[in-house]
Amino acid sequence: MLFFQLTWESFRFAITALKSNLTRTILSLLGVTVGIFAIIAVFTLVDSLEEKIKSSFAFLGTNVMRVDRFPFASGPQDYPWWKYFQRPPGLLPNINSWNSV
Repeated sequence: MLFFQLTWESFRFAITALKSNLTRTILSLLGVTVGIFAIIAVFTLVDSLEEKIKSSFAFLGTNVMRVDRFPFASGPQDYPWWKYFQRPPGLLPNINSWNSV
């Protein structure tokens, strides 16, 4: 019974505080609303940009082979780069022969 009395008293106190500070209440609600809409807008923008980037690279397709002098790695760069640097560059006849594969 004491729990319900305390809950009811707290509820009445909160309503009284909200009514007496109406400007503060309205500004707080407005701030929370603008904040929520700003977060939703940012997430929507990020998703839209991600889809745009994915669609712009879709012309490459899924059957793409990359041939280069250097390895395509994003790990630590502890490979002997001087060996890769001594490889011959890709010439147009070589590239055309790879296109037929």
